Amino acid sequence: MYLMRENAMHLRTVKIDITQFLSESDKTSILSTIADSQRVFEFFAGLACSMKLTSYNKIHKHGYEQAKMIAPNLPTAILQQMAKVALASIKSWNSNVNSINKKRKAYNKRAAKKKWKIKPLVAKWEYQGKKAAQSYPVNKLTLSRRGSLTTFSTNGRRVRIMLEIPEWFESSYPEAKLQAGTVSENKGSYFLNLVFRIRPEPSVVGSRIIGIDRGINNLAATSDGFIIDSTNLLRIKGRYQYNRQQLQQKGTRSAKRRLKKLSGRERRFMLDVNHCITKQFAADDAAGTYVLEELTHIRNNRKSRKFNRLLSNWSFYQFEFQLSYKCAARGINVVFVDPRYTSQRCSVCKQVDKSSRDGGRYECAHCGYNEHADVNAAKNIRDNFLQGASTVQSSQLLVS
Repeated sequence: MYLMRENAMHLRTVKIDITQFLSESDKTSILSTIADSQRVFEFFAGLACSMKLTSYNKIHKHGYEQAKMIAPNLPTAILQQMAKVALASIKSWNSNVNSINKKRKAYNKRAAKKKWKIKPLVAKWEYQGKKAAQSYPVNKLTLSRRGSLTTFSTNGRRVRIMLEIPEWFESSYPEAKLQAGTVSENKGSYFLNLVFRIRPEPSVVGSRIIGIDRGINNLAATSDGFIIDSTNLLRIKGRYQYNRQQLQQKGTRSAKRRLKKLSGRERRFMLDVNHCITKQFAADDAAGTYVLEELTHIRNNRKSRKFNRLLSNWSFYQFEFQLSYKCAARGINVVFVDPRYTSQRCSVCKQVDKSSRDGGRYECAHCGYNEHADVNAAKNIRDNFLQGASTVQSSQLLVS
């Protein structure tokens, strides 16, 4: 059995600095709109928790009039979007409560020994988040473009600016259609994020089906024998982890500020690493289908403390998300299969034997087949798909 994740996210975002195009009254209106959006978000989040509901129709019925009293100048379309954002945050909170408590229990054990401040456990409908971003969303009702004229709504007025889309974007996506956006402010600068829906034009791709095994020691290994080693990546992440521990022990205000910057730097580093690797995979003209393991519940399998720390800080989903949308744009399929026993099964005789794997090498205890352990796993991942897809029509394997 295998899964195909529908990739409806054929979207591209362009971030444009609009500070130079704004008058002082425009900036004042934007800041006012951001402030009202945050108040409306907090109101709907509190109302949803108190009533224990996440239905937009119900929350709109019970809270719309009061929300308009809280922010009378906020355009209705923005108010409605903020209600949806608040409900999405509540849903995410409720679904992640067990994970949050699990992490806090582990933290509290260490905190008790080192006399740190204990973090209380949380429950569903006790949402503790806030809308920290200085921004508000705009959609087709509150954002429009006619030629170079771009307009978007703020409190009580519409901002109009002459704005050109970067030439590289227009040449790459000539048929892109504006869908939505966000207006944001950061340290005195103002930005407009424009989200476009694009129509991918798949190029001629190959027919090869390639399995990809993802891991810690090797970031990725393919059934064709291509291996991306993680030695340098682990060294850099280890340095980040050491610096993070040193700053956490200090606990000063400056250390906390440094911690925040450090986390952002590490996140951007991993984002760049995954972008480079997935771009390389998507550019392979011989590839027709990539097969990955379904790793949704991988963090439920706990092992050593060091391995658990690495696993919790590993960006599996980011890798598969980037690979999926880049391959979709070229017409390459990305599917997911059951990961069980792919590391213990021989890719030749198909016998499962845990003793056959010894670190990075795999030598089958039954037929003597010798291979790199991750390459052997990648071949099993590929074969799992081939066995499950043997009766599937070829037309079903293409990304629409």
